[in-house]
Amino acid sequence: MRHQSQILVSIVSLAIAAAKCLGDGGVPIAAMDVNGHRCTLIMSPATPEIGPVSFTLLGRSDLPAMLYLQPSPSATPIGHPMVTDARTPGVHVQTQFTDVGPCQVWIEFGDPSGTSPRVELFVNAAPPAWQVFIPWIFCWIPLAGLLAVRAGVVRSTNYTSAMRGTE
Repeated sequence: MRHQSQILVSIVSLAIAAAKCLGDGGVPIAAMDVNGHRCTLIMSPATPEIGPVSFTLLGRSDLPAMLYLQPSPSATPIGHPMVTDARTPGVHVQTQFTDVGPCQVWIEFGDPSGTSPRVELFVNAAPPAWQVFIPWIFCWIPLAGLLAVRAGVVRSTNYTSAMRGTE
């Protein structure tokens, strides 16, 4: 029984760590052909909201690439150079969304020609801090319930074995 509780604690710990690390990998938001090669643009977190955001381009990493964000149709696009990372495939850039509302995102390879497909995103306001922490406030309840059930099983097992010895 002790071994099972150790396994349970390990699984719960790994689940909490995976959720905290945002292990979702992001969502593909655009696919394009570049010189005969298929490229995919991935954004993490999956829901665009005010705050940090990471973009990854899988496919051609040998071409210089710039990621452009245009917060509104009248705003000047902001370019971010995408860099390679030896630990992960593709090229990456980390930036921030600062305005709520529609935002266009696109990639330019080499010189900006304006022919790349544009992705329209709607940036949401960041959720209040109390909404972010609600799952963590109540996550102890299932674990406490499982530990209480385990204690009851151990107690009844000990009681039963003690009763057998007195017969």
